[in-house]
Amino acid sequence: MYSTVFLLLFIAFYLLYNLSERVVLKDKPRLLAYFSQRIWLTRAISLLLTLIASFLLIWQLGVGSGIFSIVLVLMACGSLIVVLSPLRYVRLRHLLVFYCCLIAFEIFVF
Repeated sequence: MYSTVFLLLFIAFYLLYNLSERVVLKDKPRLLAYFSQRIWLTRAISLLLTLIASFLLIWQLGVGSGIFSIVLVLMACGSLIVVLSPLRYVRLRHLLVFYCCLIAFEIFVF
């Protein structure tokens, strides 16, 4: 469940990062180009994903720990996106492989 929350917050943050005018992403994929032209849709989807992830963490951990975990995961996602996006390491294939590794780790270890 934690890997799904991390993925939801990562996607929400990356969609909002894509909207920034300061950041120039070369060779945007079609999906990111579509979302960069539809600002309100992108903000609504990001808000929805953030609320779903927040609800899941608060439901699993409780109010205090859930809110603290949301802040930590959001900071981690933001740091990863800001550092890895200019290097073009944030691709759908990389994200899916990372998510599958996290799911396997979560299932087999915990």
